[in-house]
Amino acid sequence: MVAALEENERSATFGWDLSSAADATGLDDPASCSIAPMHSLSPHHPDAFVGGERHDGGADGGGFPWADLRPTGVSWNASGYSLAVSYGRFDVTGWCDSPGALCVWNLRRADVDPGRPHVVMETSSCLQCVAFHPTKPNVVAAGSLDGEVMVWDLAIDADAAVAAKGVPAGGVDGVPRSDGGRLGGGNGGAVGDALVGKSEVSDASHREPVTRVGWMRNPELDGRAAGVWGGHDDGTYELVSAGSDGRVLVWDASDVSHPAYGYELTAVNEASGAMTTWGASCAEFSRGSLAAGRVTTTHVEPGSFYAGSDGGPVFRCAARHSRTTSAEFRHRLKDSGVAPPMYSPVKQTHDGHKGATHAVCVNPHDQRVFATCGGDGALRLYTRYASGGVVTATSAPGALFAAGWSPTRPALIACGGVGGRVCLYDLTATGGEDVQPTEQFRACDAGTDVQAIAFNPALPEYLATADARFVRVWELGAGLTTERAGERRVIDAIAGAETAAQLGLPYAFASHFAPAALERAFALYRECFQPSESLEKPYAMLAINVFGADTDAEAVRLRTSMQQA
Repeated sequence: MVAALEENERSATFGWDLSSAADATGLDDPASCSIAPMHSLSPHHPDAFVGGERHDGGADGGGFPWADLRPTGVSWNASGYSLAVSYGRFDVTGWCDSPGALCVWNLRRADVDPGRPHVVMETSSCLQCVAFHPTKPNVVAAGSLDGEVMVWDLAIDADAAVAAKGVPAGGVDGVPRSDGGRLGGGNGGAVGDALVGKSEVSDASHREPVTRVGWMRNPELDGRAAGVWGGHDDGTYELVSAGSDGRVLVWDASDVSHPAYGYELTAVNEASGAMTTWGASCAEFSRGSLAAGRVTTTHVEPGSFYAGSDGGPVFRCAARHSRTTSAEFRHRLKDSGVAPPMYSPVKQTHDGHKGATHAVCVNPHDQRVFATCGGDGALRLYTRYASGGVVTATSAPGALFAAGWSPTRPALIACGGVGGRVCLYDLTATGGEDVQPTEQFRACDAGTDVQAIAFNPALPEYLATADARFVRVWELGAGLTTERAGERRVIDAIAGAETAAQLGLPYAFASHFAPAALERAFALYRECFQPSESLEKPYAMLAINVFGADTDAEAVRLRTSMQQA
């Protein structure tokens, strides 16, 4: 036994906490945590548009037809090989008379040219957001500055183009092949015929910019007819949009002429005490339980979504429409031309930011946990039912505009903002209530702001960021993509404290699994505690490992057996 203890004492295989354990396995080695640039994508290229024709009234000579457009959103498709970018403007107030575009690069193809998108889709108004379908790699939706919602199927034109050449239809991973004609391949083909649907102006449509589009799983739609998507499972996803007019609209993706149902973000304004309709500056919609691929989602609340506002508050919402209520909504709109009543989906108001909330993102591993960032430069971590933030992360001064959770690291989150900085926070490596970035880098050349961030769910080693001109793709090292031992326990410890508090139950925390989350978990339990029949006030226990010996050196020596277990 003595020999075994001496061997353990000499070993550096394990450390006391998660971060030192990761270091022993090489995951915290600088090379392992590398962030390497892969692509700098921009359609501002002399030959990026077919025919060299300008559409902004400028002189001919080719190039991206609207020099003043900027990337406003990014989205990876289901295969992970294609990246869609919406182009619009953030400096327009009122009605928009500037066109927009949606560009798609297929980064798997051998003919990738950063200056020439494989697909260019022209729109009559600036696009402000974009989202690929969760399972259909060829289906993409976008929202415009004028309140329009659009859906494209990129395989439609591809099928027509390749049929004449005898090439199997469907494109590569949902993106059309470079087969000439309107698709244009590396010459940036326009895909006008791929437009599946576009919303019409009505009393029920968005009246102000669409700030977010997404796909939300509705369990009630399971087993409905496949429709245009050719698969029953995909029929369970509904397209949802949120706008700065406060409306959250649900769309049948096979017919987006009019919304299938509508909600309005109405909640009490604590400053005035009056019911107020809050414009949605950002939103995140639940995709349900994702057990396929690299992500297993737990604690799913069907129909749930979160919305941030320009005034700062963050809302936890629930969509509760059904087939019957959706049919009634559309019939009333069709018969009268007047929007039916839109009820508030707000279930809880969370403390927000000082200023606008710019991004909200739900942890893909545990939907009890979500995060926001805003104009005050703070990144805040929340749990589902607690009104206050559990963790506040700070970096350099200045607003934050984008945030996203890692698809493979439950406790890793990234955010970007003023000056092009991108910060990564590893909750397993930090303690206390105020955490600092574990990794950070500049994602631009000229100090322009990072407006969008997207981890690649299918290929987690890739991260996309968008600034005022370029969309950049970064390759992340294994230390930033490999889940650490016990990492899920950090998130579970935070969320589990809230569950025990809501039920009025005692709470035990295994700090030897997640020491970094100890203080946050106990504070959350006390804050959210609700008295019950079995317990009137909070009652918590702490589980820790203790090694006793005559001297500190001997105690450290004894501890090595547990470290090796």
